[in-house]
Amino acid sequence: MDKTVILLIDFIGHDILAGEYVKNLRYSTLQSILQEPHDKDKNIVVSIGSSCWDPKLKEMKTMAIHDKWKWLEIVNDKADVETIEKQVKEKLNFHMNNTDTRILIGGCNTSGCVLKSKLSSAKYFSKKYNTTILLPMCAEYQAHGINDIEKNMRAFARIFKYAKKEKLDINVAEFDDLMTY
Repeated sequence: MDKTVILLIDFIGHDILAGEYVKNLRYSTLQSILQEPHDKDKNIVVSIGSSCWDPKLKEMKTMAIHDKWKWLEIVNDKADVETIEKQVKEKLNFHMNNTDTRILIGGCNTSGCVLKSKLSSAKYFSKKYNTTILLPMCAEYQAHGINDIEKNMRAFARIFKYAKKEKLDINVAEFDDLMTY
């Protein structure tokens, strides 16, 4: 894939329900991506929903734009794939298509909003684009568990089961896997 849309769905999440490690890992992973050399015409960031009010993410956006990243905030958390495509084209002059554009998703809740609960979820993007959920950029709050490890294990199992049941082609990756997609 030549182009990448980094899609951040409700990145701030439910902050009080997560441990510091998971919160820090998500932001650190995004920072690592933003610090990599990039072709400014082939890589963009789109933050959706509560991501637009996240002070930490806003600061990262400011630094990323300074480094020539294109970044679009979509406040409407009900935006669907077509709406996102249209806004990305109109506001960033970035043309998405299913032959050369991949979608890389991070956010909260992994097995909910990131996977299937929103019209911008991996479920909907995977029907048209090469779609990857980047696990270190996600956090699970809805699954039960005594800590973030258990919650995230359950979220990964839910992704696997749901994608298999619905016959969705969704990749799941860790940071080191990014170069192989």
